[in-house]
This record gives sequence, structure tokens and C-alpha cells, in this order.
Amino acid sequence: MADPRDLPRPGRSWLRAVMLLAALAAVGVGVGGLLPSFAAGPADRAATHSKPAADAAAMGFPPAEGTPGPGPEKVQVGMHLNRVLDINLESGTYVVDFFIWLSWRGDLDPAEGLDYLNSVDELVKNQPAYPAPVTRQDGSKYQSWHVQGRFANVLNFREFPRDVHNLVIQIEDNVNPSADLVYVSGGVSSSDVYADLPDGWRLADPATAEVRVDQYNTTFGTGEIDNTRYSEYIVSTPITKPIYGYLIRAILPIVVVMLIALAVYFLGPERIDARLGIAVTALISAVLLRDSAVAGLPDVPYFVRVDAIFLCSYLVIFAAIAQSVLAVRLDARGRGAGAARLDRYAAAVSAVVFTAVLLIALAV
Repeated sequence: MADPRDLPRPGRSWLRAVMLLAALAAVGVGVGGLLPSFAAGPADRAATHSKPAADAAAMGFPPAEGTPGPGPEKVQVGMHLNRVLDINLESGTYVVDFFIWLSWRGDLDPAEGLDYLNSVDELVKNQPAYPAPVTRQDGSKYQSWHVQGRFANVLNFREFPRDVHNLVIQIEDNVNPSADLVYVSGGVSSSDVYADLPDGWRLADPATAEVRVDQYNTTFGTGEIDNTRYSEYIVSTPITKPIYGYLIRAILPIVVVMLIALAVYFLGPERIDARLGIAVTALISAVLLRDSAVAGLPDVPYFVRVDAIFLCSYLVIFAAIAQSVLAVRLDARGRGAGAARLDRYAAAVSAVVFTAVLLIALAV
């Protein structure tokens, strides 16, 4: 017959145990609840400015075909992307080699106001195909350039390691306002080698092009808001990195550490030194692994998605330490069977909570 002292009895120790398990479950729910806030839509990740903009097609601007009529001059602009030569996450810059071309029919020369808004340094190459615009058989005028330069965009790492970044090239006519000249998208194409991105990056989707009409909400020092609007042509290439290699390098080690940490629940209360030693070692390892997991990122002031995994691991390991102390106290009061049962419950809850947070954090 079992010793009555080994049977679980209500008391302050059991109340603390129930509170510990409830807190651990709440931690899992709370950490999982943080994950949706990390998600940012493609529009947020691709944002390059906050000025009000409107799509040229939505404003009724027709393609630059036929004889020029009343209203602004329509300039068809297109781009062919050759390749990406460098991607620097720390500075949010990238070097792109491409061809850009303009086609129009009016008297204005759109080449005079062609400006690369998000270029960082002076263009390495900006070579025109012709000394002056040429007139084609259909009467339209044409000019193209071979361009290579470093450009910048705000990169958002909140969804790391499932982050997607946009390599943006933003062009504006800064001489002729949209009342006189508007861009019409001629599309964007790319070469086969354009998909061979540096540093393991790959294309998430094909490059896209859009036309906007922007207004600068500033006085430009004149004392009055300048209501002039300018036409823009924006090419965006979404890129990402395969997650499978990252799972092996960064996620598998923390999973192994957590399995080792859960081993404390299978040691008796009399082995408190071993239990605490394993838990503390696991906690130190988890902290170091977190630094390794985000080593390739710039120093950002916000949580990224993978942080949820490591935050959960810290709390689960801390719960293992607290449960080890509680198990020793229960055993000292003659409740060894109750302490063993509580260890099993804590191990199950810890495993479920960590697994749930892990799967949510890595979900597509």
C-alpha cells in the first residue's frame, strides 16, 4: 500500500505548482501572440517613401502612342535588369546593372530631368546609347542608357528568417512637372543571370514596374507649400533567402539545447545539483545561440520573428529551474511521488509550448 505521505495533498506547494504550469502555458500564448506583430505586408516592406502617390493608369494617362494631344506629354519608360552585383544589409544598399530606355513624341526632352531618387553614390556607369535622341520610323523619339550604380531602400527584418526585401530603383523627372510630362510604364524585363544573386539570395518573385505621380509636402524654403507633382517610375525586385540551411545552422542547435534542458525533469529531486547545472548550461547556450542566429543582421531596434523562439526557450529553461527547486521542497516534505508527477506535467507542458512557438515562428 502506498505511503499516505506520497499521495498529493492540497496545500501551498501544490498551489504554487499549478500557478507555475499556468504561467508557463500563458508564456507560450503570449510569445505566440507576439508573432503577428512581426509580420509586415509586402507593401510595408517595399515602402520607400511616404509621400502621397497615385498610379498613372488610374489617373487616365494613355500609353505614349499616336500623335501627341492636349495635356501632359506621355513618355514611355522601360527597364531591362542585367544583374545584382552586391547586397549590403548593414547599409541597406545594393549595386544593380541595368538598361533604361525612354520613348516619346513631344518636344520636351525627358532625358534632361531623369533623376535616380534612391541612388546612394554617383553612378558608376551612365552611358547613353546615342549622342542624342534618335527618331524612329514611327516618328517617336528614343534614347537608352546602360546604368550601374548603388541604390538604397529601407529593409525590414521583422519577419527574419522568412523576410522578403525589395531592391528598388526609383526614377523621377525632376524638371518637368506632371502637368507637362508623365511616365507611362513600358514594363520591366531581366536577363537570365539576374536571378544569380550574391550571398545566397534568390528572387522571391519577378521584378515589377509601376508609375506614380508624387507631390513633395514641403515649402522648399519659399514659405508656401509647393503643390507641383512629378512623375515617377519605380522598379522593385523582391528577394529572399532559402530557409532550409538556416534551420540546420541556427534552429536545430536550439532544439537540441531544449531537449537537453527538458532532461532535468527526468532526474530525481535528490539530484538537484545536476538539474540546476544542466538548466543553467542550457540557458547560457541559448543566449549564445541567439547571438549566432542573428549574426548576419544589422543592429535593429525591434524584435524579429526568430527572437520569439529564443525568448520562449529562456522562459522554459527558467521554469525548469523553478520546478527543480519546487521538486526538492516537495521531496523534503515527504511528497516524492507528487514531485515526480509534477515533473512529468511540467515536461509535457514545456515541450508543447516550445514546439508550438517554434512552428508558429517558422510558419510560412
